[in-house]
Amino acid sequence: MKPWLPLLLSLAGAVALAAPDRFQIVRDGVRLSVSPGPAFESDVLRLLESCDVESTEYAVKPDTLSELMGSRWLVRVNLVTPRSIKTRSGAIWASEILIVLRPDAVPGHIYTALAGDVRSFTKYRNDALLAVSTEPLLQLAGARPYKQLARSR
Repeated sequence: MKPWLPLLLSLAGAVALAAPDRFQIVRDGVRLSVSPGPAFESDVLRLLESCDVESTEYAVKPDTLSELMGSRWLVRVNLVTPRSIKTRSGAIWASEILIVLRPDAVPGHIYTALAGDVRSFTKYRNDALLAVSTEPLLQLAGARPYKQLARSR
């Protein structure tokens, strides 16, 4: 093996981590072309991990993924590789986390996807949602439901 190949591969991995397609944020129907802050992915993971209830049985329909992707308000985190995530209702595998974050209501469910298989979770911790909603790109800090979350801390 060439001595420079491991360095090249590690640099390629670093570029993949920073790719703009890692995060998709749609605000009022407009896809933002900038990436969120460095803690955003871990905040989204923490929100998913805080969920007490898997709601897939009643919240996911065959067209849920296409409905989510067409949402006017969406946060989508593409994980670099599929990973095991421990929610409070059990461990799951996911390659994507999707959240509809509207300014007029907190999300009813947090969604995951892996190879087209969509699952949903609910009953998350308010402080975990607050951490996600304070990302400046989302512009939700001043929205009524999120102000109420901040006050209830």
